[in-house]
Amino acid sequence: MKKNKNNIDSDLVTKKYLDEKLRNSFDKNTSKIIKFLEMRFDSVDEKFEKIDKKLEMLDDISKTLDWLAKDYRDLKDENTVNSEQSRRLDDRVTTLEKRVFAS
Repeated sequence: MKKNKNNIDSDLVTKKYLDEKLRNSFDKNTSKIIKFLEMRFDSVDEKFEKIDKKLEMLDDISKTLDWLAKDYRDLKDENTVNSEQSRRLDDRVTTLEKRVFAS
């Protein structure tokens, strides 16, 4: 109970008093919610940073694998050409050996 100016007990609550109490309560709750959301967003941001780092690492690995695959194809093509040349040279040597030993 409150006493008014004339020292009379009064149970009346004013609109101003209720508005002030509501505003204080709202401000406290709002600040708590904002702090919680900031904390959650910070953790999400950290996770996104980790994901970005892993994606950069995977991009580097992908570039390296592409380079290795290209080199492998080039080496395979070169090996195919060398094998064909070696087969032709073997055939020629065999033919020349037959001529030399036939005489």
